[in-house]
Amino acid sequence: MVAEAIGDRNALLLHRHGLVTTGPDVPTAVMTAIFLEKACRLQLQVAAATGTYDHSDEAEALARRARCYGPSQLESAWAYLVRRLPRGPERREVLPP
Repeated sequence: MVAEAIGDRNALLLHRHGLVTTGPDVPTAVMTAIFLEKACRLQLQVAAATGTYDHSDEAEALARRARCYGPSQLESAWAYLVRRLPRGPERREVLPP
């Protein structure tokens, strides 16, 4: 059911359950989730502050996805997060064995 709903898109918001992302590889799916979660938080903050809700239509959303979250941007963001991972003994505290 989820696979059918997501279709050829890269993300799906699940009412009261969060979101699901997909991509050609794990870094792309992870970065899509991070960027979408950030965008959702910002949208909620704006709606709370202004009492209004605005959203892009489908065509605008697809155009923004192609322009703002291209492979090079996702790759750069992923590389940044990987560089921030702790190294050595500290890493064991962050990542499970």
